[in-house]
This record gives sequence, structure tokens and C-alpha cells, in this order.
Amino acid sequence: MTLSDITQKIRACFAKITICVGVAILLHAGQSSSATTERVACVGTSITAGAGLDVGQSYPDQLKAMLPTTYDVRNFGVVGAAVIRHSSMPYCTTSAFRSVFAYAPTQIVIELGTNDSPTLSWNADTFATDYRWLVDTFKTIASVKTISVCTPTPVWADYHDVNEAIISGQIAPFIRAFAGSNGVRLVELHDQFLESNLADCFPDGVHPNKEGAGYIALAVYNAITTTPQVSLTPYASRQHLGGSRILDVRVSGVSSGIAGSAPLFDMRGRRLAGSAGVAWGMGIEAVEPRR
Repeated sequence: MTLSDITQKIRACFAKITICVGVAILLHAGQSSSATTERVACVGTSITAGAGLDVGQSYPDQLKAMLPTTYDVRNFGVVGAAVIRHSSMPYCTTSAFRSVFAYAPTQIVIELGTNDSPTLSWNADTFATDYRWLVDTFKTIASVKTISVCTPTPVWADYHDVNEAIISGQIAPFIRAFAGSNGVRLVELHDQFLESNLADCFPDGVHPNKEGAGYIALAVYNAITTTPQVSLTPYASRQHLGGSRILDVRVSGVSSGIAGSAPLFDMRGRRLAGSAGVAWGMGIEAVEPRR
């Protein structure tokens, strides 16, 4: 083999190495651009779990579809789960509870309280103590940056022993006060849904249908993100939920480059901020429902 032949083989090897390194860099860059930066753990009852819904229709599934691809959303809902630790199904004794820690979320959304409302098991002091304990325990997860707590959705009809009077009179007020003084975010489901008369979205009186789960997802979205959701337009709400009703919204700040002009509606189909629609994007503040 001549010196020329050896030189050509060395050059060919270097060319292959260069190509491989270039491909590896491109692949790494592609992976970095789509890497998950937020991990959202949805903790809750059968309402979170998606009882009675098809695959992909639960609120965590719909929430994941609304969020950027940098978000991962996991469903840790448990049928029958309660806050009170001496109840028949304490959330803290479930495998889902342990899985939340293994998931190492950056955000946790808690939808609990409905199954604590039956009169025979209800104790306000115990609920308050165990709710604080649960949130404080989740705060020990090093990766967690924010925790959001939901008031329970209303009970629209008799369902086993679930008690709307206790939910509306004691559980929801406690959660609101707790969020205000414990550094967690509030997701107001109870009063928002009650005022918007969403009974038709809860066929059995407690569990949401696909549309109802979509409204929960929108409410959670607006609590855990800092930019307005495109689903606040009629087009996007039809795209995500198959309907034209959306949550009342107050928009402020910059929407990360999202801009446009379209009418906004609340969940009762009422146009917000004038009949001609509003520009949404940068700097829209205090958009009020048009009564």
C-alpha cells in the first residue's frame, strides 16, 4: 500500500467521523429544543382520574394537549380518594401518592375534598390538619416549584353521600383561605362552575363529561401558566372542547408572541369586552364579561 493510499483512507475516516459528529450534534440540538422543562402532577379524585371518560378525555389529558410540548402532564387521580387520613381511602396511602414523588414534578395540582364531604366522615378540624399535612408533604419534593389547589366542583345532583352543603359551606372556603396564606395557587372551580351553570357537563351530578373535563383543564391552565391560553377564542374552544362556551377570563401581560383579534366569550356564551371583539395578545388587562 502506497503512502497516497494510506493518506486517502485516513481522509475518508476523518470524513466519516465528521459526518457522525455533525449528525450527533443535530440530534442533540433537536432533543434539547423539545426537552421537557415542566412536569405537572395532577393529584385528585375520580374527577381527575377521568372516571367514565374515554382515553384522552380526562382533564389532565386535555390539559397536556393545551400546554406547550415542553410540559409533561401525568394523571395521579384515584377513584374514591380523600384528604382525611382515617377515611376509607386516604390519598396518602395510595400507590399514586408514592408515584408523585418518583415522578419528581415541578408543579402539582391538587383536586381533593369531594370524597371528604359525606356527613358521617366529615370533620372540619381533621380535614384542615390533613390538608395542610398533604400540601406540606408535597412541598418536600425538591423539584417542586409551585403547588395549585382546586376548590371542588359543585355537586349538581344526589350522588351517594357526597354533600354539596359541606363542600360549598366548609371545604371550598377553607381551600380558598389556605391558598391565600400558604403560598400556593388557587384554582376556583366551585363558584366559577356554579355561576356558569355547568350542570349539563356533569351527567351524574359529580363526574364531568368530556366538555366538563375540558373546562377544568382550562381553569388549571390559567392557574399554572403566566400567558393567556389560545383556547380563550371561540375557534380554539371548539377545537379543544367541541363547544363555544369558555371560562370568564381576565387577561394581562404579554402572551409570548401570540396575537390576534377575535371575540371572547364566557361559559354562558356571552361576548366579553364589546360586540366587535377585542385584540388579544399584548397588554390586555381586566377583560370583564359583558352582562
